[in-house]
Amino acid sequence: MTEGIKLTSKQLELLKILYNEGKPMEIYSVEKSQERLAKELKVTRQALSFHLKTLREMGLIRTGRGFIDLTKKALEVLGNGKDNKAYIFVKIDPTKRKHVYEKIKMIEGIKAYRVTGNIDMVIEVERARFEEVLDKISSIEGVRETISHFVIEPVA
Repeated sequence: MTEGIKLTSKQLELLKILYNEGKPMEIYSVEKSQERLAKELKVTRQALSFHLKTLREMGLIRTGRGFIDLTKKALEVLGNGKDNKAYIFVKIDPTKRKHVYEKIKMIEGIKAYRVTGNIDMVIEVERARFEEVLDKISSIEGVRETISHFVIEPVA
């Protein structure tokens, strides 16, 4: 699907900046001024405008007043598609399980599963939100330990 897409180094760098600052949904959305983006890329506003127009024409971004969205196609170009997940394994103090479950239910944008074995819960989160979610989980009273894993690539 990404065959035939040829990007300049600045366009690729721009996609990476937008991705790193994006908010994951079905797309990554960035609320940043073009002036600020141009400064980060060390290009003029006109040059940035050219790159944004090219990325928009390729179907890699959508733009509007005050926002830039990366499309699913852009995530595939960056290698950050659906398999860009982090998994947090959580060990919980048995006397605080109910409290921990209630707090974890309040964290948006995750999937949490109670499991058997030597851990109590597995939490699936987009890699872009990993640190934010890990900070929230780690601060919950009753969480004894967290162990994190990232998907490298699908096997099947």
